[in-house]
Amino acid sequence: MIKNYINQYEKLNGFMDGKTHCISARVYYQDLDCAGIVFHANYLKFAERGRNEFWNIIDADVPADEVKEVRSVGDWALIDVNMKFKKPARLNESIMILTNVKSFNGLKVEFHQEIRHINEDGSLGDILVEVNPTLVFMMKDSGRAARAPKVWRDVLSKYIV
Repeated sequence: MIKNYINQYEKLNGFMDGKTHCISARVYYQDLDCAGIVFHANYLKFAERGRNEFWNIIDADVPADEVKEVRSVGDWALIDVNMKFKKPARLNESIMILTNVKSFNGLKVEFHQEIRHINEDGSLGDILVEVNPTLVFMMKDSGRAARAPKVWRDVLSKYIV
């Protein structure tokens, strides 16, 4: 019973395929606009989910006490995002959110994300939206961007594609 729960939890977190984080989702009625396609802002939610689960998985590369210590002083904040819409997603379609670290200079991390259709045979289909978010490490006390702690610099550098 517990093993089944753990396997389901792993599915919720997605998985790493090399340096790419992958997580699937289904399009629900609440995601749609009046034309019956995913409302443009909801793609940001899908992208955020992909990035959050990427962070959750790479947290496993860092001792828990270090993660807790680093997160007590600051965390990652979105400062810029660029989106390119290519095709719409519709009700009940399955999508895959692919997340890659495009670049990291110690201060900011740039991601490249693709939200793609999942074909009926389970293969990846067309790119629906490309999302390119930029995040900085933000200090909680000052609210200012700062050089990421060494633990994040070491881990993130392993995932740059």
